[in-house]
Order: sequence, then structure tokens, then C-alpha cells
Amino acid sequence: MTRIGLPTFFEKLESKLGTAAEPKGLALWMSDHPATGRRIEYVSEDIQFYPKREYSASTGHFPQVKQIVTSLPPPKPKPASLVLAKRGANPRTNLANGFAIAYPSNWDAGQPQAGGSLFLVPKGGAAQGKNGEVELLAGAMLDYYVPQAGGSSVKLDKGTRDFLDALRKGDKNLHADPPQHAEVGGQPALLTRMTTKTSSQQAPDQTISLYTVARDAGLWYVVLAAPSSLTAEADPLFKQMIASVEFPN
Repeated sequence: MTRIGLPTFFEKLESKLGTAAEPKGLALWMSDHPATGRRIEYVSEDIQFYPKREYSASTGHFPQVKQIVTSLPPPKPKPASLVLAKRGANPRTNLANGFAIAYPSNWDAGQPQAGGSLFLVPKGGAAQGKNGEVELLAGAMLDYYVPQAGGSSVKLDKGTRDFLDALRKGDKNLHADPPQHAEVGGQPALLTRMTTKTSSQQAPDQTISLYTVARDAGLWYVVLAAPSSLTAEADPLFKQMIASVEFPN
């Protein structure tokens, strides 16, 4: 590549993209990059002051930089994007960007808040709190827990302990049994049985099955909740839902 390679590059770019989308008038003046045609002009003028020499891919540290870049790991997916429903997915399985799970056809699925937890609930399974938050009365809630300390990875045991500690701080009525080893979507998981109180006047006592799985983006979890009086009826359904969970490779 000679020193005139950059103007040639911009000429090829302009021939490919055309000039219809180029900034003009006030938009050009406010643009952080000049139009391609002006770039050709500017570079052609400035390049006269550079020494004449031949340049190639082996010039400088290009091979070394290329090797470093190719060895970098891919960026970690963000939890909020993994909870979003995937386009074209079967609504019965709610195939999100980071997981898939089946649920009853008469349940509703949605995210009350943008980037928030995903709720799968029967009619009357959620209540609106005084501060706008959503309370799960019956059904499922799915999301990712990311410890404040961050780090390169989340460990299943420690991540679950940290998550349970955070839940206890926010709910003085929460009582949790020791976590048990389980499997979800072919991945090692922990199952924690919990009880708490809800705002429901008819059935305030609630029983919860919390499943946690360590993923690249954080601790994936699903809360399966039902009034304690209906635990025997809800457990078989919850087990079917857990058995249907799939994670992308």
C-alpha cells in the first residue's frame, strides 16, 4: 500500500455508498466527520508532506497487534439483553435471547419495566406496589443477578449465597432452606426452597422455589412462587417448566 492508499480507500467508499446519505449544509457543519468527498480532498493535500515509501501489512507492529486482537475473548452479553424476547420466537416457550422456558397457554408473559425481570403469571399472579414495583404473587419471575463486586465470572455457590443475602435484606419475612444441587437446562444448578409473606389478603403465605444457574452474564435465576396452600398443586407444573428450560450454546 503506497502513501496514496488512503485517498483511494475513500474514493472506493464513495463509489460504494454514493453521496445521497452524505451530510450537507448545516448537518455537514455540525457533523463530527467530514463528507467522504472532502476527506479525499483533505487527505490528498496533507499526504504531500509525508515521506515517499512503500507500506505493507508487515509494516510496524501490525502482525503483533493482529495476534493480540484475535486472542481477545468475545464480549460478555449483557443480562438485560438476554431477558428480552427473541424475535420470531414461539410465545408458548418464550424463547428469550438467553434462555427458553415453556409455560401454560393461559398465562401472561411480559416485562413491566424496560430491562427489568420477565414475569410469567396466571391471571391475578402479580400486583402493583405503592412505588410502582411489581410483586409476584403466583407464577414465575426470571432474570440475571450480577453481584456488585463484579468480576470475570460468577460462581454458582457464592453467587447464590450473595443473591440470597440480598433477598433477605429486602424481605424480613423471607426464610430460606439450605440450597440443594439440581440441574437446569443441562447445567449445574441450585434449588433453594423459601417461604415469605405477600400483600395478598386471601393467601398471604407464599412458598418459593428458587433455581440458580451460573452463566457468563451473571447468575441466571427463576423464582417459582405459589400460595403455600396451593404448593402441592403448583409443584408438578413448576417441575415441568424447569424441565423445559434450554440455554443457547
